[in-house]
Amino acid sequence: MGFTYRDVEHMKNRKDVDGLISALKDLKDFDWTLRIDVAEALGKIGVSAVEPLITALKDNEEVVSEYAVEALGKIGVSAVEPLITALRDKEEWAIKYVAEALGKIGDPRAVEPLIIALKDKEKLVSIYAAEALGNIGDKRAVEPLITDLKSGFGWAAAEALGKIGDPRAVYPLISALKDEYPGDRKFAAEALGKIGDPRAVEPLTTALKDGDWTVGHAAAEALGKIGGPRAVEGLITALKSGFGWAAAKALGKIGDPRAVEPLITALKDDDFDVRNTANEAIERIGLPNDLNIQISFLIAKKEWSKLVNIGDPAVEPLISILKDRNSHFREAAAYALGKIGDPKAVEPLITALKDDKRSVRYDAAESLGNIGDPKAVEPLITALKDKEDWVRKAAAEALGKIGDPRAVEPLISTLKDRNSDIRNAAAEALGKIGDPRAVEPLITALKDYEWGVRKAAAEALGDIGDKRAVEPLITALKDDREYVRKAAAEALVKIGAPAVEPLISTLKDRDSDVRYAAAEAIEKIGLPNDLNIQISFLIAKKEWSKLVNIGAPAVEPLITALKDDDSDVRKAAAEALGNIGDPRAVEPLIAALKDDKYDVRKAAAYALGNIGDPRAVEPLITALKDDEYFVRSSAAEALGKIGDPRAVEGLITALKDDDSDVRKAVAEALIKIGTSAIEPLKWAYKDLPKKSWDKFQGYFNPKKKAIEIIKNIIEKNKNSIPREDGLICPDCYCRFTKFKIFMLMKINRSYIACNECWGDSAIENIGKIIAVMDKDMEEIHQIQDSRILVNWFKFGKPFDYDEIWVRNADSFDVGSFFLEHFKDHSDYRIKRRKEIPVFISPSLELPAGSINSFKFNFKSVEAVDI
Repeated sequence: MGFTYRDVEHMKNRKDVDGLISALKDLKDFDWTLRIDVAEALGKIGVSAVEPLITALKDNEEVVSEYAVEALGKIGVSAVEPLITALRDKEEWAIKYVAEALGKIGDPRAVEPLIIALKDKEKLVSIYAAEALGNIGDKRAVEPLITDLKSGFGWAAAEALGKIGDPRAVYPLISALKDEYPGDRKFAAEALGKIGDPRAVEPLTTALKDGDWTVGHAAAEALGKIGGPRAVEGLITALKSGFGWAAAKALGKIGDPRAVEPLITALKDDDFDVRNTANEAIERIGLPNDLNIQISFLIAKKEWSKLVNIGDPAVEPLISILKDRNSHFREAAAYALGKIGDPKAVEPLITALKDDKRSVRYDAAESLGNIGDPKAVEPLITALKDKEDWVRKAAAEALGKIGDPRAVEPLISTLKDRNSDIRNAAAEALGKIGDPRAVEPLITALKDYEWGVRKAAAEALGDIGDKRAVEPLITALKDDREYVRKAAAEALVKIGAPAVEPLISTLKDRDSDVRYAAAEAIEKIGLPNDLNIQISFLIAKKEWSKLVNIGAPAVEPLITALKDDDSDVRKAAAEALGNIGDPRAVEPLIAALKDDKYDVRKAAAYALGNIGDPRAVEPLITALKDDEYFVRSSAAEALGKIGDPRAVEGLITALKDDDSDVRKAVAEALIKIGTSAIEPLKWAYKDLPKKSWDKFQGYFNPKKKAIEIIKNIIEKNKNSIPREDGLICPDCYCRFTKFKIFMLMKINRSYIACNECWGDSAIENIGKIIAVMDKDMEEIHQIQDSRILVNWFKFGKPFDYDEIWVRNADSFDVGSFFLEHFKDHSDYRIKRRKEIPVFISPSLELPAGSINSFKFNFKSVEAVDI
């Protein structure tokens, strides 16, 4: 094989007929998909491709022949004569496609040759010719096709006559309705329907009773197409035949009102298809204004909710549906009857409890529960032993709704069912019945291995309200499932007063979740007017601010809580003790500095700082070496609050801490201790290293930090006016400068004013000015501690900033920013730009050009969350 897909593509582009013809021959036993491609290409080329395409009709791959037919159909009339010649070919396979191609082209020249082919001794040739003549539709073919009706394959001629639609074929086709072969009769009926002649109505009506259902079906459809009063009568009769659905469909098409009553009767047919088709037919014809008819219609339409809305008038029809062959209908009827709730449905629903479909039994049980008639109790008790889990569950739920004491013992037995959902339903049902006999079995169910059953048992015990359940329910407050604990607490609330004393004792349980559940229950029942109980209650509820408000009486219980199993409780207790500030808590809090949880140690350090007792100094100095920086930071802060000079040496050592938050807390603590820290800092200066390592920020200089602290202490302790570099003009956002005045060379005076506008009103104590590019920032400036953030988009011109923050801006905004800066007249600001860093939000995607503009004009560019 010398051809590839690429070769064929080239030949298609060049319209190379000879090459494609060679390919078609050469590819004879090769990939048929490639032969299809070649055949399609030849079809697009046209006349010169006819002969090779006729050859392709004989391909041993059927799909190639089919593509050749399509291609010849596209070529059209030019292919007719060669195809007529090809009809004389004796290969039946080829003649099929030759005839098909002629039928597709539809040229009248092919009619006579095809009529001759009808008489071919090979029956397949005759069939293909008949099909082609039907597709061409020329009336010259009618008589020959009528003759061919009597051949052994008259169905093909009948089909062709139906396509041509000539009335001359009516009587011959009527005769064909009596042919011995069902296929011939079926096609004859279909053809008569297509012709649509009323003369065929009576014979087709007779054919409705044909022993073969395909014939009867075809006759019904044909009558639907012909229509007319006579057809309606026959189709009405056919509604009761084995193909009633076809008759119903035909009646719907005809639309004769006389069909409505028979179609309504058909709505009760055993066959779902008949009911469904009759329903569609009635909709087309028009539904009468009769409630009984409408109910039958809605049942056929499966409009169960509408039947429920109709109510009592729908009950009897729905009861009759409980015996329908279709289980889905029985199931839906049972469900609807339960929603209507009419007692007349009880006995039929009890019978439905024995239905062979579990879904019907399930809905029957559920509906009996909804109706609530005591007559259903015994049958539902029997249903508790149904082989299907769903049905047992529905029976248990139904018995709970009815609430009859006869169901108690059977439901107690059902608490041992293998299925946890059914045990759950039994527990719920026992709770609704409320019989004391169920208390002990439900207490046992509180230990079920499925948490859903335990929850249901707790709820049921609450519904019954028996005090025997109090202790077991308190034990259930320790259940590993929150839903069970909550159900147990709510059950205790329902039981009420008998549960209060045991619940008060539970406020001191080791488990904080149990205490919380007990407290919630007590709160709902009613909290006793006893301060000690109230304090225990507040600890259990974790309402720490209220304990702080109580003050001294809460200290001892809070000290006890410092040893609680729950670290969150220990932490909160420490914080509360710190806020109360009672010296009794100092030693217990010092002990808490060694807790195995860092957040408890941190809270203890915080609390000791608030209390301010000197006893805590040494333990807090030790805590400056804690493994967790949170604790070290909190200890430093606490030492600053206490202000004891003994802490200075330890704090100076902590200046080398590898965490910046700790160093910051240490610095603030030394500043708070004040001047007594200056001398130790001076002596320590020579021993502090110039470089230490910060785990987050890299290298830092402890010596520099010591000098900064000394300066801050001095600054804090001198009574002087603010330095001019802490004053910012609210109009220009520029710094104040000291201006000197000389008068007569004897008076040397100075004043402070804005270096841009010389105004003397100021915003004080600003250490850093930041230019912010953020479209979401609404104010013209914000003050954060000693920083002022100025909104560039609202101010819009250069000022004395120290940093640039880009949080929400685009390349256009950046370009506008630089255009304004090119107009800046301040030499001071122009020289400082290379000292100013730019910080850009990591989530902001600025173009590379904008970022490079910042890099070129300013000190640095960093991606930082700002």
